[in-house]
Amino acid sequence: MTKHREGKVYLVGAGCGEAGLITVRGAELLKACDAVVYDDLIDNSLMDLVSPEAIKIYMGKRRGSHSAPQEEICSTLIELASRGLCVVRLKGGDPLVFGRGGEEMLALLKAGIEAEIVPGISSCIAVPAEAGIPVTHRGVSRSFHVVTAHTGGPDGGIPEDLEKLAAVNGTIVILMGLRQINEIAARLIAAGMDPGTPAAVISGKMTGHFADVRAPLGEIAERTKAAGVQAPAVIVIGETAAMDLYQGAGPEAGKISHSDPGALKNGEAPLRSMKIALTGTDSIQKKLKAMLKSLGAQVYSAERSVIEPVAVPESGFDEICDGQPHWIVFTSENGVKCFFRQYLEACQSRKIPEDRENRRVSRDLRSLAACRFAVIGKATGRALMEAGFHADLCPEHYTGEKLAEALLADQNGIQDVWLFRSAIGNPETASLLSEKFSVKDVPVYRLRPEADRENYIRRQLENTDYLVFSSGSGAEYFYDLYGSIPERIRCICIGEKTAEILKERGCGNYLVSGEISAEGIIRTILQDAQEC
Repeated sequence: MTKHREGKVYLVGAGCGEAGLITVRGAELLKACDAVVYDDLIDNSLMDLVSPEAIKIYMGKRRGSHSAPQEEICSTLIELASRGLCVVRLKGGDPLVFGRGGEEMLALLKAGIEAEIVPGISSCIAVPAEAGIPVTHRGVSRSFHVVTAHTGGPDGGIPEDLEKLAAVNGTIVILMGLRQINEIAARLIAAGMDPGTPAAVISGKMTGHFADVRAPLGEIAERTKAAGVQAPAVIVIGETAAMDLYQGAGPEAGKISHSDPGALKNGEAPLRSMKIALTGTDSIQKKLKAMLKSLGAQVYSAERSVIEPVAVPESGFDEICDGQPHWIVFTSENGVKCFFRQYLEACQSRKIPEDRENRRVSRDLRSLAACRFAVIGKATGRALMEAGFHADLCPEHYTGEKLAEALLADQNGIQDVWLFRSAIGNPETASLLSEKFSVKDVPVYRLRPEADRENYIRRQLENTDYLVFSSGSGAEYFYDLYGSIPERIRCICIGEKTAEILKERGCGNYLVSGEISAEGIIRTILQDAQEC
């Protein structure tokens, strides 16, 4: 952590939507900061940009939920900056659009703290745009008016002058007004606005409960209630609310009367309305996240496992490089990478045996030429290829049991197996192999949970559809962190062993992937989502 002579706070808008909508400046500050204080309604993957050594403080603010008082947020920012730290205050949307960024800026300056504002994309334009609604459009709307229905005044409600908006010719965008939508529509109509004026209520996919309700102003409240739309949502009123640019529906869409919240449109991603939480290492999460997001899902990390190498004894490298044939077995990509990283480091440091003439002998990948390699899964095989070797054996079904069966059936006369894997690997594989082979079960890495966002994740879990466990250790870590899994969440397990851990912990709402791979997990989610 870097300390500065004087601390500084950056009020950074995270944008509204997925992580890629943050500005380049905002992303650079997240990577460089010493501390980050963050809110709800941001893409959790933005936190992946932050250094593991940085201080991470969740201080979410959402109506209807316990949250930190504004004064506490300001004092936290001041305290961190007073310690000489570079602090990012990460806020959803734009810091100054109903985000109380102005209050925080004034408090910082009053305390003598240097501060800077980094704008972000506000929900008032981003959420309508996500549904294909432009807030302005030539010949339809020359202006848009943004109003909050949750003010900081003593009433904390709809602005007194709402009726004045009934006379405007542009688009009206109302934030934080879902609970008052009936009153909002009634007052605008009473003030002279045509009940047939197009209106829309949009809940973006980052909320985890996407909705797109379209109806005339006089019917929008009833339609929204019937659709079960959840906050936060954006209300759009005006002619552009009839438009859907993604479907080619322009100004001629006219006075709309349809309503199908969250319905999938032709060609739309099949998981668009789904919110999916991941666990496990960065490598598996990165692969799953890319695949799930391409299918339209909102994806975030609920638990991250950090890989820590376990040193392989020097004698182990000596034995497998003795020129005799050995089976070298890898059960995961992590095992492959950790083994070869250590092996090559040993080669470079010349930690090698002497030959008969007492001379130092060079070692490189050719020293493994007599060995044969077995792997579980295509991904592990690809990692082995990247290290320079083809897999001689990969069972059709990606389990330790099937791998052991294949090795036991091998007729090549090899006497021993070196099993390089996680420190908490399933002992059953080694036990089965010991029927025929001399087995060396060597840990090359261990996993530990990285937990610094527990309060934020607990809130995200409230509206999550699927929770993916890509390892048994990930399931154990998750329960250690959070204690339980909300009943509404469907868990997806990468294999039976992982499912057993959930069952032991009292979870009954789970499915087991038909294949132990990222692709198998995706297929399981898709099939379940279609059936539901």
